[in-house]
Amino acid sequence: MKKFFLLINILPISLMILCSGCQTPYHKLYEGEKLPASEVAVLKNSDAFTRNVDIIEIDNIPGEQYPFGERYFNNHFNGTYHIELLPGKHLLKVQYGTITWRRQGITNLEFEAKPGKIYTIKDKLEKTDKGLFPNKVDLWVEEVGDNPEIKK
Repeated sequence: MKKFFLLINILPISLMILCSGCQTPYHKLYEGEKLPASEVAVLKNSDAFTRNVDIIEIDNIPGEQYPFGERYFNNHFNGTYHIELLPGKHLLKVQYGTITWRRQGITNLEFEAKPGKIYTIKDKLEKTDKGLFPNKVDLWVEEVGDNPEIKK
């Protein structure tokens, strides 16, 4: 009976904690009220490959504090992010890593954001030595389409 009681009480709490780690963090990097989708650019990821990029800073604004002193704009558990930016030039400081490899140091990525557009960070892994895993990565920001929230 005691095991059943623990299961009934602990299982829902565990599921709530687990699911809270799966949410995509939303960031609005401008002052004032939320602007219409046609007036802002969105930086977000949509596939598992871009979830290996940790966004540390955007335009010298640090991300959220995580345990052990790390700061990121993306969800540290599943790598997702959704960031609204004003149009114009932006500087991202990112770090790339996979389960088998973490690139040392910070990579700076610059891009010009246009209103109503969606952007994501793309990557290309290469194996340039005789090792088992890729040892080089190229990163860039790419426009992936129009914001579907814009009313036509």
